[in-house]
Amino acid sequence: MTAPSWEKSCLKVGVDRINHSSTPLYLSGTGPYISLAVKDEATATGNSQDTRWVNVDGLTEVLSWEAAPITPGATVHNDYCFRAAVAVVNLTKETRREIPLRGRLRVEAFYFLSEEEWKKNKHYHEVMFSEHSKPWKRPEFQKTESTTAYVEIPCHEVGCNPECEKPPIVLRDEQRILPDFYYFEEKANARGRAIGDKLARKSPTRSEDVQPTH
Repeated sequence: MTAPSWEKSCLKVGVDRINHSSTPLYLSGTGPYISLAVKDEATATGNSQDTRWVNVDGLTEVLSWEAAPITPGATVHNDYCFRAAVAVVNLTKETRREIPLRGRLRVEAFYFLSEEEWKKNKHYHEVMFSEHSKPWKRPEFQKTESTTAYVEIPCHEVGCNPECEKPPIVLRDEQRILPDFYYFEEKANARGRAIGDKLARKSPTRSEDVQPTH
């Protein structure tokens, strides 16, 4: 990964997927998945190391079991531009709010070691999603290989306090969803702002609430 940098309200990140092996690999049609480290509100105090991840990019409504070959020594480069906030939703309580993009990002890349493994994985999913799938006829499942990288997010503003390096706080049932159908729901956003205000009062030096933009 290239070092992230802010350009106005956009966090620019570059990701290279490089085939260091001596044979072709097959990059999965899903991913890379880029996620933000967050702290659950229940474990956010003290020196707890409990961290979970909220997806920032890669999550999609479109399923794909395809794969693309990458030859030995070749590189696939992707550039990203992320907003300064990511929306999290509690489906049960119907709340939506935006948390700041700060702290640390995780990038996961998925691939297959051979064309045969990719096709076995594809066949498995096609059968499982078929209307005529029979439990006793399920094919062998082929798991993808993966590699992971981490990168620190720089402070959004010059001279900001150390809080900008800490992961944002989320409630246990808050997660990113697609499509973001609560974006236009004012009541859901209002309930989300109330949650952000409550978390901010618990930690006066840090505001967890980023106002949604409409």
